[in-house]
Amino acid sequence: MSPALLKRLNPGATFAEGTQIRVPNVEPFQPPAGRGDAPPAPPAADVTVTVSKTLAALTVTDAAGKVVFYAPVTSGSEHDPLPIGNWKVNGIRQNPTFNYNPALFWDAEPGHEKTKLPAGFQLPGS
Repeated sequence: MSPALLKRLNPGATFAEGTQIRVPNVEPFQPPAGRGDAPPAPPAADVTVTVSKTLAALTVTDAAGKVVFYAPVTSGSEHDPLPIGNWKVNGIRQNPTFNYNPALFWDAEPGHEKTKLPAGFQLPGS
């Protein structure tokens, strides 16, 4: 969860050691046996996926308006703006790998090569 969401859930909190704060009540995801890290099938009910650039968040709500999924997201920048409109979800992947292609990034360093970054990869020092 993003620090911004924690702050929204806990206005005025100091986040000092021992301070009680509110957090979302979510159950840890466990993939079904034999399906690797693929998530379960989506619910049969209609859902709405909303991406908010202001909140840097993706929220999925069911037909009754209940939040069934929330995730912090990167949703565009001055150089790579968020495309506004209706999108189609083509697939879902838990803990994906990332295929880095420097040709797709305006700020890539000269000499960077294509590579596949494993799930959870972090740059040293980040």
